[in-house]
Amino acid sequence: MIRFAFLFLLSAGIAWGQGSFIFSITADSHLDEHTDRELYQRTLRNAAADKPVFHIDLGDTFMSEKHTNRTAAAQQYLDQRRYFDLLHVPVHLVQGNHDGESGRYLDGTDGFKEHRPGWPLPIHPLLVRNHVNIVFHGHDHLYAKQDLDGIVYQEVPQPGDPKGSTRSAAEYSYKSGVILGSSGHLRVVVSANEATVDYVCTDRPVAHAYTIPSRSKP
Repeated sequence: MIRFAFLFLLSAGIAWGQGSFIFSITADSHLDEHTDRELYQRTLRNAAADKPVFHIDLGDTFMSEKHTNRTAAAQQYLDQRRYFDLLHVPVHLVQGNHDGESGRYLDGTDGFKEHRPGWPLPIHPLLVRNHVNIVFHGHDHLYAKQDLDGIVYQEVPQPGDPKGSTRSAAEYSYKSGVILGSSGHLRVVVSANEATVDYVCTDRPVAHAYTIPSRSKP
């Protein structure tokens, strides 16, 4: 099951038409035994070199559910703060499944449904109806760009994964699209007429890039 960690909606009249700007995105840094911290640091320095106006982190950042006590969990918050300081821009955090995201209250009741009244459609038809251009999501530990009904679904690569594997593509049932290994970050350049998404690998070459034209207001 794919966890849509974050829905960043680049709709006509919201992001476009406000002048040109850059933002950067990472996901699933983990900061655990599978993370190369020097690689993670280089990735964030690369993102900072793009001079974004803000950075989005799509979760599985603090891994709170995997720590055995509050002291250990607090240390990871402090560690991540040190890494995010490398960006020198506001960082917008999204909860991942290992950061305590569940969509339910502690008693097991469905909090998502309670606070989203009037949503009669599943998420994809709802996005199509509202002319969404792109959805960025994390969780799957690779770069994967897929298109459906005019919407780009963009899985964001890990910033500190030394293996660069695409093995999780089969695990999460990716059967089409552009699929590449980690590590790196996404650079998104938004102008009045289009948005360009670059997959910048940690060693700096752009492994994949595409452009999305703006849409006219419905």
